[in-house]
Formats: sequence, structure tokens, C-alpha cells
Amino acid sequence: FPINTGQQRASFVFNTWLQMIISGALFTLVFLFAGGELLHLMGMEILSESGNILSFYIMFLLSGTLIDFLLVLEQRIRLTMSFNPTDKVFRLLLLVGAALLQNSAMLCMKALMIYAFLRFVFISYYVLSRYYAVTNWKALVPNMKVQLAYSLPFAVGIILTTISQRFDKLIVNKYIGADEFAVYSLAFFSIPIIDQAFSSINNVVTPQLSSLLKVGKVQESLILYRQVVGKTSSIALPAVVYFTLLAPELITLLFTSAYTEATPYYRMYLIMFIFTMTSYGIVLRGAGKTKWIMFSNGIGMLFTVVVGLAVIPTHGLWGAIITAVCGIAVPVMCQLHFERKVLNCTLKEHLPWRDILKALSCSLICIVPVSFLRELPLNTFLILAITSAIYFPLVLIVEWKMGIFAFERQMENLMARWN
Repeated sequence: FPINTGQQRASFVFNTWLQMIISGALFTLVFLFAGGELLHLMGMEILSESGNILSFYIMFLLSGTLIDFLLVLEQRIRLTMSFNPTDKVFRLLLLVGAALLQNSAMLCMKALMIYAFLRFVFISYYVLSRYYAVTNWKALVPNMKVQLAYSLPFAVGIILTTISQRFDKLIVNKYIGADEFAVYSLAFFSIPIIDQAFSSINNVVTPQLSSLLKVGKVQESLILYRQVVGKTSSIALPAVVYFTLLAPELITLLFTSAYTEATPYYRMYLIMFIFTMTSYGIVLRGAGKTKWIMFSNGIGMLFTVVVGLAVIPTHGLWGAIITAVCGIAVPVMCQLHFERKVLNCTLKEHLPWRDILKALSCSLICIVPVSFLRELPLNTFLILAITSAIYFPLVLIVEWKMGIFAFERQMENLMARWN
């Protein structure tokens, strides 16, 4: 998208919208005929009663995902940064409203389908009203070939990485009971908001990297990439340090004390979450090297399968978490290796190590008072509320003083308006 203008860009947008509708429709057809078998394969038989609703939900959801990237294309940066969190809050409100209205899982599924349908209607109206009239119809087929050449390796890569990141659950389920599996599943509870923040940042930066790499500005691309990692590390490291320390309290609050056995596995997953702050893959996507993403994820999948078959039967849950770590770490390290080739830099030059160390030092310093406060004789909710109310503002202030705060420019603008 970013390297094209006018009719060609409109054709790409219209093509993408059509392809997403076709993909969603094909998935729905497959799911309607073989939904039961697919749910059984994924160990999700509990959803079989809502299979039809689930299939239409996914169809509308797939067809509506274009909005995330269309906002980036139109350079609506503020809207891009705010859309993901707002979208998640809207979906949550629909779910909570459905749950309060009637204690029924089926009604919640219907609420999700309504959410996806409204999203689909909005993006369809948006595309048709803004791009239909200016689409170059003669370029639709050639542009579709270009898009498929770019996106198919990326799609295969996503499938491969999904297999590698789910393989541990497929295998470990054969060696442990339902209660143990429930405990293990909690290890992969993500840090709230962080995924959405990273997704928003990466969506904004990828087109900029694409434009720079297209004209051979490798050094400028490296500078931009280092700035991105500096920002994401200033967000990720404080969150990882905080939730690693207070993992027992978080699990108890959300899932009751019966699941505190998941604490060591959750802490292991949080440490691996640091890999996501590298924004791995955005350079390869920007450079159009999606085949390298597919290759990296293929290596990760093979490595994960071998490790999983070797350690899960003998080491149970710990073998599964080791397998999960491999499923995350190996593809990331492979992609970072290929990105260094694209950016023509060394490991030392690739990442902003000084900013990362500053963010880590800041997090470790600010967590010290939290480690004492969590010993207060208070209930779990109050401990989390008090410690987070102290820790995160303290981190913000220290990062601001150290010059590594992720949204320093926005904060300066806000303070200027306030003054």
C-alpha cells in the first residue's frame, strides 16, 4: 500500500477487501461442513453447539480486519493508535452486557457475532464509498497477483508459527488430566493492553519502513527500527517486571487461588514475552521479504516439534512450557537474524541496547517498594490496585527523566497545552 498512489492504491485496497470477503466465505463453508471435526482437532468440542454462530462470527471478523491497516494507509496516526484499544473495549462491553442480560454462553457468542457484523458493515461502507469509484478495474488481476506473491508466504508463516506455538498443548493434553491442563493454560494469559499497544505501534511503523527500504535508505530504516524497539522496551520491560513479581496475586484475582500452581509457568511465559518488544518481522514485511518469515517460522515449527516429542512425555508440564518457549523464541531469533541482513548491521548495532538497559534498570529500581507493599495484610484486589497505582506512575516519571519514555513527544504536547 504505502509505495503506491492514486488508482493503483485504490485497486490494492479494493482487492484486499474482496479477498478478505472471499476468504471469510470459504472458511464459513468449510466450517459449516466440517466444523465438528475442526473443533475436535483443536480440543474445543465445548463450542460445537454454537458452531454456526462461530463460523459467521469468524467470517465477519476476517472481512472486517482491513480497517486496522486502512487507517495506517490514510496516515490517520492518532486514530490508528486509539482504534485497537477502543475496539477491544467495545467488544468487551458487548460481552459483559450479554452476560449480565442472560447467563448464557450462546448469547455471548451472538454478541460477538453482532460485534463482528457491525465491524464488517462499517469497513464495507467505508471502502465502497471512498475507493470503489476510483478503482482501476484493469489493474485488479495484476495487483491481485502481486498481493498473493507477498501475502501467501506470510500466511503460510503464520500457520507454521501457530502450529509451533500450539504444539505443546496438543501433546501435553495426552499426558495430564483436565485439572492440570486448566492450570497450564493459564500460563499463556497475556499482559493486558500491551499486545494492542505493540500492534498499534507496528502498524504505524511498517509502512514507513517500507517506504524507506523501497528507495534504499537502509541506515534511516535502522534508525527508525531502533526507535521503535526503544519505545516498545520502555513499555514491555516495566510490565513484565511488575506482573512477574505479582503473578500469584494476578492469577488469584482473575482465576481464584485454586490456580496459583500456574505461577511458575506464567512467569516463564512473561519472560519470553520480552521477545515481542523487538517488533520482530516488521523489517521483513516492510522489505517484502515475507518468504524469510515463512522460512523462519518453518524452522521454528520443526525445532518445536522435535523438542516437544522429546521432553513432554518425560517432563510433563515443564516439558510443555519448554516446548512453548522454543515455539516463541526460535522463530523470533531467526527473523531477527534475517532482519540484520536486510539492515546490514551487526547484533550490537541492531538493537538499542543502552535504552533497553535503562528501561530494565528503571523497572528493577521502581519494583523495590512494590516488593514490600505486597506483603501488607490486604486482600488481593487492594494489593494490585495500590502497587500498580504507585509503580507505573513512578516508572513513567523515572523513564521521563532518563529520556526513554515511549510517548515523550505526546506528553510534551499535553503539558504544553496544560500550561
